[in-house]
Amino acid sequence: MGVKITTISISIFSINLDNKQNMDLIQKLISSGKTDEALKELFKKLNDKSGFYDEALLLSSQYTNAISRSISGIIDNEEYDRAISKINLNILKINKQVFENEQLQVKSDETVKQKHLNLEKITHEEVVFHGTKNISLITLEQACSGYKHQLNQADKYFYPAHIHVFFMQVGIFYHGKFPNGISCTLPCNFESGYKIHDDEFRTEKKSNKYFITQWDIDLDGVDEIIVGLLSEEDDAAFYQLEINVIKFYPPYFANDIPRSENWKLIGKIQESSINTTPEIYFVNNSIKIRYHFRGFTAEWHYVKDKFIRVE
Repeated sequence: MGVKITTISISIFSINLDNKQNMDLIQKLISSGKTDEALKELFKKLNDKSGFYDEALLLSSQYTNAISRSISGIIDNEEYDRAISKINLNILKINKQVFENEQLQVKSDETVKQKHLNLEKITHEEVVFHGTKNISLITLEQACSGYKHQLNQADKYFYPAHIHVFFMQVGIFYHGKFPNGISCTLPCNFESGYKIHDDEFRTEKKSNKYFITQWDIDLDGVDEIIVGLLSEEDDAAFYQLEINVIKFYPPYFANDIPRSENWKLIGKIQESSINTTPEIYFVNNSIKIRYHFRGFTAEWHYVKDKFIRVE
């Protein structure tokens, strides 16, 4: 059976591309008369949730049907060539549209990325922070020896002056210290970052890093206190990140400063399998964490008094 593939001008599909390899492969297969292989490559780019998947299935069915009708003598070579040419044209149209959609997504991602890059960036050796400014990143040794993190807004709302980090008997504690000398324990705890010795005994990993910063996550004008932990996973190839978001309710009277009701843990964020240096973005009522692994990110929004994770 002589098969003549009508040549379709590739110029009508020309696009200014950074990388044309995926698109060009299908075009080259079509030009070489390999419609079946072009269909296989097209299906690799699609999935059953794609808007073009059903169209590709229809083209595959039409291709099989055209071959069957030609072999059976139902259609002659000229009719077969027209059918294949039409199928090829539609493959190229889908291929072009899929690529353009991918380009639009890349452009959208870059816009979001640039928006984040415009935030003030503060880099520590192990963590990069975007948006927030007042940051302390300390080691386990520093935490155990006692560390004071100076807070912003200490002159407002009976707000604490600094956070005192220290080790006491069974673990790391965080106290809010006020200018008048009053100290309150923050409702803060971590589930990760431990070396388990047995059912009743565990110790903090020596590689742990702890950080403290502030961010007004609920947009009420009073900064929440952000306490975080960065720990190595057991194989030391990836990191675990855990964040406690603690809200302080300023009292009306100085005598009420010691009340434990002034403090509330309003959210815990946990992410694992983070590659290389984690990046944390603070934007309005959200916290975004960049994995540095296949472009993955995790984004947490504080909505209606709770954190919601979105991919």
